[in-house]
Amino acid sequence: MRILVSENKIQRRVGELAALINRDYAGRRLLVLGILKGSLIFLADLVRRIRVPLRYEVVVISSYRDGTEPGAVDFYGELPQAEPDEAILVVEDIIDTGQTMSKLRRWLDSHYNRSVGLCVMLDKQGRRNNVVELDYVGFTLETNDFLVGYGLDYAGGMRNLPFIAALEEGETE
Repeated sequence: MRILVSENKIQRRVGELAALINRDYAGRRLLVLGILKGSLIFLADLVRRIRVPLRYEVVVISSYRDGTEPGAVDFYGELPQAEPDEAILVVEDIIDTGQTMSKLRRWLDSHYNRSVGLCVMLDKQGRRNNVVELDYVGFTLETNDFLVGYGLDYAGGMRNLPFIAALEEGETE
């Protein structure tokens, strides 16, 4: 495994993202919508640093299952109701092909009848085949490597690593 983003860099960037969100949403209430399971660690670190009034909810959306290639997009559960005065910010761990988020963002914009912001820890552009408008980006990586750590998993494991790493050949077998 090759470390691409250290724990210190991640924590520094999360603070910078929170500062941008605090500035952009000053004077407003915020509904933060975390996408499980991958965003959980990022979501927890981020919301503790956001100073505007907020509440957070989580939904489960999956396209990877137990492998390294995306499949069909599955949505589980119900979306929370948003109050009329709440701005909505989706927090996601990674945008890879963009398939999941491009569909979700269009659906959320129409469901909530307002623009929905998107904050992502990793914008992985190596396999992007869908246009996705991102409002807040932790790190942009131009790689085709399979990434793990800081919420990103391989077959359910390695989410707890405090850094982001690329799996080397043979580590996914």
